[in-house]
Amino acid sequence: MPRALSQLLRQAGSSQVLINRLLPVCGSIRSAQNELRWLDERAQGVALNCSNRRSHGSLLEEFVTRRAQHEPLQYILGSEYFGELEIKCRPGVLIPRQETASAVSHLASLLAGPGLLPPRLRIVDFCTGTGCIPLLLHHELSSQVDNNRTELELYGIDISPSAIDLAQENKRLQLDSRARDVAPGHQSLERMRFELADLFRDGDISSHSEMDVLISNPPYISPADFETKTEKSVRDFEPTLALVPTKTDARGVVTGDEFYPRLLHVAQQCGARIVLMEVGDGAQAERVCQLAISQEVWDVIEVWKDEPSASCGNEQESASTPDARRIRVKGRGKARSVFAVRGEGRGWVGLA
Repeated sequence: MPRALSQLLRQAGSSQVLINRLLPVCGSIRSAQNELRWLDERAQGVALNCSNRRSHGSLLEEFVTRRAQHEPLQYILGSEYFGELEIKCRPGVLIPRQETASAVSHLASLLAGPGLLPPRLRIVDFCTGTGCIPLLLHHELSSQVDNNRTELELYGIDISPSAIDLAQENKRLQLDSRARDVAPGHQSLERMRFELADLFRDGDISSHSEMDVLISNPPYISPADFETKTEKSVRDFEPTLALVPTKTDARGVVTGDEFYPRLLHVAQQCGARIVLMEVGDGAQAERVCQLAISQEVWDVIEVWKDEPSASCGNEQESASTPDARRIRVKGRGKARSVFAVRGEGRGWVGLA
């Protein structure tokens, strides 16, 4: 809920000046007013910290200046909501997106459905960033799945030390917010591990030679699209490593698709029954679907849109590929993820 501006700010009569500074980056007066409220609240909180010696006014001035220079609001405020979870954010690590949370929540709802899960469900998230995906998946599954019948094992993998440090910090924050003896799944949250590893090095991921579910929001933007289609706040402040692949294809070109063949190969080799991978748009979703089809191991392949649960039971089929009969399109909005399932995994998500 929007909060009232602080008394100091109102008395100073400076709110309109600050709103005017925020207007170019916010795009509307209402958005600028809301962001100023949040920045003001953040400045008050930091100023009240006993270890901080700066005034509320100087902090607010700094925060408005940073935001006016297109720094993402989440980096200034220090957090972002991902589903029901508040996830800590800081520069150098990709900011969680709500579209990603929608896909994770939809997967959790499928796994928590009437299907019978195995005694142990091992889930690995590659390119984990803040750790938001395994943390939200655990949060939703642990409250819906019988923890006495299915033991949850979740892992987050990333090549960035900064990301792993932040993911571990977010895990500690979630542990602190749970009552140890009351909240379901506390032990499985304690067991959750975040590991520094390179997806493209077999030796780095050898400890994950067996998995049930592979999830990833990998770098998927081509260099050309990064320069021409992303917002200034993304280009100037979020880590390029998490957005643009550093690998090249067979022609020595970076197309944005470089992670998907590797992810699908790892999924096949490690026995994953379910794969969920985020994509950038419909064209990329079709290319990834074709990669999955070419493996000839997946029983069901789906494209999930921004809101995959919005039209459950009313799926449509893609008509733009030779194998369209095998590809379902679910939800409302833009193409956001590719989901594939095989074998006993079909029963886990109610597709048997």
